[in-house]
Amino acid sequence: MNEKLNVFDGVRILSKYIRKHKRNFVLFYTGWLVDCMLTVITPILFAIMIDQIVYYKNMDVFLQVSFVFVVMSVFSCILYFFIYTLHHYLMSMYTFDIKLDIFKKMQSKKASYMSDAKTGNMITMLLDDTSECMHFVIRNIIHSINGILKGVFYLTYIYIISIEAGLVVTLFLPLAVYTTFKMSKKIRDHSDNQREFYGHYVSWLLEILKGITDIRLLSGERTIRKDFTGHQRKLFAKNVEISVSKLTSDKIIEWITLLLQLSVYGVCAYLASRGEITIGNVIVLVAFVFTLKDETIFLLVRSYMDAQSRLTRIGRIERFLSEDDEHSWKGKCDLIVGAGEIEFSRIHFAYEQGKPVLKDMNLLIPCGSHVAIVGKSGCGKTTISSLLIGLYELDAGAILIDGQDLTNCSLKTIRQHIGIVQQDVLLFDATIRDNLLLGNPKASDEHIWLACRKAGIADYIELLPEKLNALLGKEGIGLSGGQRQRLAIARIYLKNPAIIIFDEATSALDSETEKIVHESWGELLEGRTAIIIAHRQSSVMMCDNAVWIEDGKVRVTGKPTELLQNHSGFRELFAVREGAESAG
Repeated sequence: MNEKLNVFDGVRILSKYIRKHKRNFVLFYTGWLVDCMLTVITPILFAIMIDQIVYYKNMDVFLQVSFVFVVMSVFSCILYFFIYTLHHYLMSMYTFDIKLDIFKKMQSKKASYMSDAKTGNMITMLLDDTSECMHFVIRNIIHSINGILKGVFYLTYIYIISIEAGLVVTLFLPLAVYTTFKMSKKIRDHSDNQREFYGHYVSWLLEILKGITDIRLLSGERTIRKDFTGHQRKLFAKNVEISVSKLTSDKIIEWITLLLQLSVYGVCAYLASRGEITIGNVIVLVAFVFTLKDETIFLLVRSYMDAQSRLTRIGRIERFLSEDDEHSWKGKCDLIVGAGEIEFSRIHFAYEQGKPVLKDMNLLIPCGSHVAIVGKSGCGKTTISSLLIGLYELDAGAILIDGQDLTNCSLKTIRQHIGIVQQDVLLFDATIRDNLLLGNPKASDEHIWLACRKAGIADYIELLPEKLNALLGKEGIGLSGGQRQRLAIARIYLKNPAIIIFDEATSALDSETEKIVHESWGELLEGRTAIIIAHRQSSVMMCDNAVWIEDGKVRVTGKPTELLQNHSGFRELFAVREGAESAG
């Protein structure tokens, strides 16, 4: 539910982060308050100086006030440095706290959320929206409070100088406030639409940049340029809508304040003609009216309008942080894996209600056995591995490891005992060592080299000038598919899980490379329970048993050689697959 937030909601949401830096925020606000006081006093001192010279010819008072004026100016410069030093500190630390909470939430979000989430929206929220939270506190809260305090002082002092001028100013204020509220709703709606579209646009742009090579191979540059132009035009139109709304509001306020200024000039002229006002008071009155316009009316108007778009961002952050995640997983007990027996008991699961993927499925994987799960695309093979490692929760049934129901066990210990190697190997733009230590940060170099030798990648690493410190580059560019798979196997060695899942791990490799990778599987799988999800016959034939999944249920189990002879679906799947690869 996208409920509209008001300013008090924004303060409530951000208060937990403000409290963590309470002392620095108090100092920051105090500095701004003192600076505001100096701003207010300056015109009054200047008026005193003028009146002392023009009316009283009092040079001593003039010089004394001038000295105070100079001291205040120097102090203001020092204070300004202090304020902005604190501002940059708070901007870094305060936004870091929010970014850290968002990043932690991203790491713990359920797979169902992440599969539908727009990457661009999340990047925008993490990088841009967090900065706007700080701007909301400073520009929309602190500056607004100071603006109101200054406005009250200005209006009071104007009344002291001239009741007529005070009444004129008071009459124009409600008109400015009404205009502000009238225009703010339109600006808020435009900002919401622009922010949503921008998130979709960034997601689209990331997908295009990721597939830029494929686009060239398909000769699709012209189509993509056309789409890019269309996105840019829509974004431009939405930005224009916001700008026009803000400009319209600003100009209406400027017109109101122009009428205010002309009215005040008329009052000053009338009072001067009757000798009821000094030159100094005219200067103060005009200065305060101008300042009231710029630092109170205009400031509050712009602050309120800017706050509308910032509250949209704050609301998005709050909804993201308050939504359900993996912390709702009920299991808290430690999973203890001894033999490694896995049992799927009458499990039922659907990604979408009414469209079950697995239906009353039963499967027993004996301890230490290597079982291939085979079936046509979309039959639920990968879903089984996702359920086993707790990415999704069952709709019904139970998954047991050594008799322990996984719903009673913590996700941390489940994933400690289960390792998975997938077709797309996760490799960061970092050193080989950093990538290998992802599963076991405490592993020593001796253990790393042992894992690399067992995975069959050590010889390649030893040829590199920097060996384990060699940078892999973005997503491991520079490595072959087989080398990437062997690095993944070395990483699993370091993690040392009791149960291993290979999910289409060799499906993108050629036959020669696959054979080399299979050799590295042998020692890794020894003494461990393994599930091998594969479409390739060579991977399946390495297993003790094979399971045929069809229509969300286990239809046939047996030795791979037996199924190849006796099960037509099993035989046809590999005949089609091997035939396609031979043709390729």
